[in-house]
This record gives sequence, structure tokens and C-alpha cells, in this order.
Amino acid sequence: GLALARQGIGVAVTNYRLSPEVKHPEHVRDVASAFSWLHKNIAAHGGRPDRLFLCGHSAGGHLIALLATDERFLKAQGLTVKAIKGVIPLSGVFNIPDNLTVFTSIFGPEPKDRHDASPLSHVRADAPPFLILFADKDLVYCNKRYAQEFCKALQAQRVEADAVELPGRNHMSIIFNAGVDKDPAGAAIVSFIRRHADAPAGKGEK
Repeated sequence: GLALARQGIGVAVTNYRLSPEVKHPEHVRDVASAFSWLHKNIAAHGGRPDRLFLCGHSAGGHLIALLATDERFLKAQGLTVKAIKGVIPLSGVFNIPDNLTVFTSIFGPEPKDRHDASPLSHVRADAPPFLILFADKDLVYCNKRYAQEFCKALQAQRVEADAVELPGRNHMSIIFNAGVDKDPAGAAIVSFIRRHADAPAGKGEK
């Protein structure tokens, strides 16, 4: 937040309820509620509701990608994906695997529920631009293969999307270093925000 503020970019840090106390889709509903509150109130804090970007790491990357592709959660708040200027997941999960029991407390045991919770399942032509960042030593379900799979699915719908690998980083160091001056992840985030802050809603420049 401080690193972005030094670049003239305001940051609102939000949170969501955790599993096992709640299960999907309560997490993304919380994110949608937080985004709606910001959209309604950010002007009173010096921000602009027409310049809201989403950024999240790991599970946060999964949730913002889902919010920007499965519009029902925003619609429940009286908004659409056009309210999002851009999406920046770091080491996100875009396709929830069927075969890992570790995810049962989050998404339940049914493959259909995991499919429904996967941003890859909801890629849409009117999604906002995406900057997908991942580490070269990332976790298996957050690595290059899955990031590029999601990126290509977006590009196939003519959504502006880039998948960028960060060398010398792992699942945690990618976010720990993002606020360090001249870090490539932080620089990519700032460049993406500046490029899209005033772009038209929808498909942007493409």
C-alpha cells in the first residue's frame, strides 16, 4: 500500500471470512460487498469510483479473478464487471482441481461446485483487462501452466490479458517483494494501472 501510494495510487485493503467457518461462495460474496462499499464511498476518501482496480495474492488472486468473470456476485450488489478497470492476480488459482481433499472445507466435495468456483469456467468477452503475475517457483496450482491457460482463455475472448513470470520468486516472495522499489512485480502493477486508469470500460484498447 505504501509503495503504491508513493506512486500516487491509493490502496484499500479489504478482507473476507475464512474457511472452515464459511464455504464458497461466501468468500467472494464478501469481496463483492467490499468492492461495492468502495464504489459507493471512495469519492469521500479522495478516490474515484471509475478508477477501481482489483489486486490480490494467492486465494485473493482467485477471488478477484472470479469476481471479474462471474458477474452474478457484482449483480447482487447492483454492479457489473464494467465497474472494474483492471484485475491483477498474483499467484492466483484459476482452475480449482477436483482431486485435492485439502479444498473440501472450502468448496465442498462435488466437482461441479469446484468447476463453478473456477474463474476459468466463467471467462467472458466483456471482462476487464488482466495482468496475471506468477513466480517461476510458484505452487503447483498457481504456476506458469495454469496462469497461461487462464490468460489464453481470456485472450480467446478478445480480452486484453498478459501473463508475466517473475524470475527468482516463489509463492510468498512474489508478494513480499512487490512493494520494494524497482521490483519487477511492483513496476508491472504500476504500469498496468497507469495504462488503464483512463481507458474506456469494457475491452479497453483492443
